[in-house]
Amino acid sequence: MTRATSAPWAAALLLGLSVGCGSGGGSSEPAADVPRVVLGTGRLAFEALDSGASVPLIAGIQGGFHVWVSFLAYGFETDVLNMALSTHLDERVESFPAPVRVVAKPGTDPDGAPAGVMLGWPAVLVDARCSNGREIEVDIDVTDDDGRSASDVRRWVLDVAEVDRLPDCPP
Repeated sequence: MTRATSAPWAAALLLGLSVGCGSGGGSSEPAADVPRVVLGTGRLAFEALDSGASVPLIAGIQGGFHVWVSFLAYGFETDVLNMALSTHLDERVESFPAPVRVVAKPGTDPDGAPAGVMLGWPAVLVDARCSNGREIEVDIDVTDDDGRSASDVRRWVLDVAEVDRLPDCPP
């Protein structure tokens, strides 16, 4: 091939490569088959809750306290998932010794997109009556039996009802 006849092929190749690259109208959303999980709260319905938002500390009937944790799962082939959940409050870490199996029922997210919905897991916090206004970190890892996994981390600010606070909490 001569230089004159190879130039159009090179230009076509470069044009073809440039069409497949860049941000020309592409979505920043993950592909539908890529597993992802989105943490939120809510016992009866999923409530999106970004990091920095306030989450109520719930007084349980047995004297303990918890926050409701819910999640949306995308891109998993099954609704039965293994959930590893941990909370970090000050220096304390609360977690299960092993993942638990949960069901993310078929549903939709707040935008109407299909998602698995797992509602109302009580993430227990020990000795949290003096934690009003403190940040809690909630970490979740979700895995299916085929090894596909996704995780999310949120940092929420605890809202402890005044009736549940100890009178001598440090500032």
